[in-house]
Parts: sequence; C-alpha cells; structure tokens
Amino acid sequence: MAEITIIHRIEAPEITAALEKLMEGLWGKTAIRNATPGAGSFADKPAAAPATPQINPAPIPPVAPIVSDVPVTAPPIPVPPVVTFTAPVAPPPIPQPPQARAYTFEDLVKAGGQFMDAGPAKQRELAAALQEFGVTSLVELSPNFYPQLAEKLRALGANI
Repeated sequence: MAEITIIHRIEAPEITAALEKLMEGLWGKTAIRNATPGAGSFADKPAAAPATPQINPAPIPPVAPIVSDVPVTAPPIPVPPVVTFTAPVAPPPIPQPPQARAYTFEDLVKAGGQFMDAGPAKQRELAAALQEFGVTSLVELSPNFYPQLAEKLRALGANI
C-alpha cells in the first residue's frame, strides 16, 4: 500500500478548511496524521480508522446492435483550401537622375573666360549670372553653388 504525504501551510482559513475537507474525503484523517503541526493540520486531532472505499459498480445492461436499412454515410470532411505563399518581390529600382558633375573653380574660371573674350555684352551676362547668386566675382561664390552656376553659364552659351 502506498503512502502519500502532503504538507501544506495556508494562511487563509476558508481555503484551509476546504482543503482539509477534501483531504478527509479522499484519504481520511489518518492519511495526514504526520503533517507538520500548525494551523489547519490534523496532527493534533485523533486519527480515525482509514476509510476503505467500497466500489460497487452498477451492472451494465447488454445493448443490442441497431440494424437499419437506411445507408449511413459520413458527412464529407471539409478540406482547407491550399494556401501558397510567395516571397516578397523587391520593387524595381527607381531610376535616379544623373548626378550633377562636380565642377571645380578652374572649370568656372575657364567658362567665365569665354564670356570675357566674347566682348562687353557677354561680360554683362556673366556679371548678371553672378549677381543671381548674390556675388560680384567667382571668388565670392560658395562651392555648393558651382553646379548651378555651371548650368546657368551653359544656358548662356559657355562650353562647360
């Protein structure tokens, strides 16, 4: 015969009482007689004779097989639809506009020289182009504006 030892310590009297009733109903008071003394244990209570469970199963009457002329077919089992997953496709790359050429101070001096050699009308066009950037000479222009000035001079006829 197996012996089961359960030790519990619960500070809630309602739960302790419910557990004690459950344990008493399952195994009887003697099953927990060796429990640690304290609140809610049966250690201080007299042990009762172990309860021997009486099992009297009710007789099961025989069942006659059911015979029917109606054919019985099982309902069809639903088959889930086939789901296919495809890997995400990266969108085609967006074409980028060509990068503006990096112009140097020397490139702009060369283009400005073409205006200076072409006469006073072209010299005035060069001066007007520089004034659009807020400067009166190429030396004053920030290198950040070199591409824009080069495009302006090309529009005015410079070979740059």
